[in-house]
Amino acid sequence: MMLYYCFMLIPFLLFAFAGEMTNLIEGYGKLLVIRHYSKVKMIVKAIGESAIILVILLIVMALSTEISIVSHSPFTFIQFCLVLGMYYSVCLSFIVLQMILEMFMKMQTATLVVNLFVLGSLLFYHPLSILIGESFARFLLYPNMAFSQRSMILSQPYLIITVILVNVILIIVCSVCFKERDIL
Repeated sequence: MMLYYCFMLIPFLLFAFAGEMTNLIEGYGKLLVIRHYSKVKMIVKAIGESAIILVILLIVMALSTEISIVSHSPFTFIQFCLVLGMYYSVCLSFIVLQMILEMFMKMQTATLVVNLFVLGSLLFYHPLSILIGESFARFLLYPNMAFSQRSMILSQPYLIITVILVNVILIIVCSVCFKERDIL
């Protein structure tokens, strides 16, 4: 049952941002490239817009969650902000990963692959962490970092650096792949 609550919001977020890269490649991106607009600026702007929309969605979600569980909340305000920041960073990486995959496959397939990656990492984290070591499993199966009880973010706040590193790597890969892609 806990897995359901962990995974419940992520498909909604992925479907909300599905097609961002497809629209950029097949739609108005062509017009911008013809006008000599930089592809790197285009992709950074698209990721930035997605990040801002994600902030708004997560703030609404966090406020509704905090209001409904205000009497049961085990977190202080700082801990709540840390947990929400980690959740935001991981969700942003899902969106960027989906954008990367949309460059190479259909939008629906990319969304499904990212959903399966998240679900698989939630299901197989503990067996893989025993087999390959916890620190490597954390980096490889980083979707677990979104959930405070799985990542132990409150006892190890430096783990957010790992997620930020994953985000930076994904944004660089997305920019390079998009720059090399022929839109016209």
